[in-house]
Amino acid sequence: MPSPNHPALEQLRRLDRSLSGFHDQLCNVFYGKEYQGCVPNLQGGDSAWLVDYLDEVRAASLPFPTLRLSYADSRRSGSLQSRFPEVST
Repeated sequence: MPSPNHPALEQLRRLDRSLSGFHDQLCNVFYGKEYQGCVPNLQGGDSAWLVDYLDEVRAASLPFPTLRLSYADSRRSGSLQSRFPEVST
């Protein structure tokens, strides 16, 4: 994943995910003024980087395998209900 261009996103990239306080540090960045100010204006590569980063962080923090379903997959199937009937919507 290429490095982000925005300084607020660079703060996220520098966080050490192996530290026990990672989630606290992550929250501190999310609630910081710099991050809050940049998110509404993200474009192109920076917005893609943020989505990928958050997906990686989420996947790494779950102790069990997760179902990954992309937007494109759900559009091809017509609906999530048809692919996963046990999921109520």
